[in-house]
Amino acid sequence: MSLIGNIVFFIFGGFLIFLGYVLGGILLCLTIIGIPFGFMCFRLAGGVIAPFGREVRTTEPPGGAITVIMNNVVATCIHRGISPSLRF
Repeated sequence: MSLIGNIVFFIFGGFLIFLGYVLGGILLCLTIIGIPFGFMCFRLAGGVIAPFGREVRTTEPPGGAITVIMNNVVATCIHRGISPSLRF
């Protein structure tokens, strides 16, 4: 059953999604900062080729002081990007 689902998905749009992820991954890999994101796009492209019959597994999120620090940095950057007129 998963073979039929994969074939139907591939014909009706899966190939276009696959190409989008591959091209996005290539473009992201052109920059040093984008290389890890490009590799993730390639992983997602592999998952899009045959999505039926795969299993998604959860992992433990990273913890520790560096996670708290980076969460605060990201939150601060997003806050400044959304409302640049606010000064704090």
